[in-house]
Amino acid sequence: MFIVIVEAAIYQDGHWLIIKRSEKEKHAAGRLSLVGGKVDLDDHPNDVLEYALRREIK
Repeated sequence: MFIVIVEAAIYQDGHWLIIKRSEKEKHAAGRLSLVGGKVDLDDHPNDVLEYALRREIK
């Protein structure tokens, strides 16, 4: 088994989008991070990485 993670570096109008991870997260709780997350098994099979990244950005 493996886990696939997607992240986006979003830059617009001279600003970067950075998030603060939840204090409840097991990994890097409370840390600043790029937007992203895990790819799910039920994500769209043809564009799985793009689909997962768009889901995480929303």
